[in-house]
Amino acid sequence: MLWPLEEHGDHWLPSRPLPVGARYGFRLGASDEVLADPRSRWQPDGPDGLSEVIEIPVIDPGAGWNPPGWTGAVIYELHVGTFSAAGASPE
Repeated sequence: MLWPLEEHGDHWLPSRPLPVGARYGFRLGASDEVLADPRSRWQPDGPDGLSEVIEIPVIDPGAGWNPPGWTGAVIYELHVGTFSAAGASPE
């Protein structure tokens, strides 16, 4: 099923909410190619497959959980394309 996107200020959203578990992608212009959502939180079939809507748990700050401090923190940047066939080194 095709659902158009609607502009909402500085971002775009589907014309109707997608249910949890729905697989989706984007088609640009008249192209038949379906592309994954580059901002999706779950791509179960890898970077070239469809994206999937997941339920994001809400953390209740009143539940006694406090985020760790910055002391000793590690920030790690991972480029997913490096782990795909298209991004793999020819060596």
